[in-house]
Amino acid sequence: MNNDAVMDQRVKEVLKGLEAGNSREEISKRYDYSSHRSLDQYMRRRNFHWNGDNQMYEPVENDTEVKKKDTTTITDGKILRILASFDTEYPNPKKIAEDLEFENYDALTNYMLKKNFRWDSGKKSYVKSEETIQSNADVGIDEDVDVGIDGKTKNEFIDYLYDNRKVIKRLISNNMRGKDLPNYLVTGDTSTKTIYMSTKLSALMKEYSDEKNISQRQVVESALIEFLKTYGFRKEIDHLLKK
Repeated sequence: MNNDAVMDQRVKEVLKGLEAGNSREEISKRYDYSSHRSLDQYMRRRNFHWNGDNQMYEPVENDTEVKKKDTTTITDGKILRILASFDTEYPNPKKIAEDLEFENYDALTNYMLKKNFRWDSGKKSYVKSEETIQSNADVGIDEDVDVGIDGKTKNEFIDYLYDNRKVIKRLISNNMRGKDLPNYLVTGDTSTKTIYMSTKLSALMKEYSDEKNISQRQVVESALIEFLKTYGFRKEIDHLLKK
């Protein structure tokens, strides 16, 4: 099979747009694609794949060579099956864990960590780590460790958060426990206002409203009220809520 990248006019325009700082979503709209997945399919047919770390389409042959190097020395059959399961267009981690008879995806992750594999967000798969990684249960957070971006690369920082996700989740849950969601009652007429926001932020808002069983309007109004109260409009907000 010929894996040579095809550099047609559209491919050149897409790559140039990304280099100029445009997002996949913005470029997809230029060509009337319903989403960036359609653009991904177009680029894949021309032997390009999306590199999430670099935010750029790259020739497939580069990715193929990396995968060959990653799996050449692996002899563990279970690990090979896990890697093969993630080597698809849109892998479903939960289903993969179930198909491979893990209790859940966290169990699969811990298994790979014990086998010295870590998750690579760019390749969307596990890769062999050069250092021994402890399981989530064995990893603790040292209060003296600087978890800021300074002194760490972006990937190192993300890996740190991922490796400690259970501890972080527990800390956040403990901090939020017992706090009720604010329920502000704003009286008066309503009006329609169009707001443009990040696609990812919009998706998070929808996910949150679905999970908490509240409307997206409530999310926006509550967030706006909290913002105005915090940054200079407390008296005005208090007056508004008393009406």
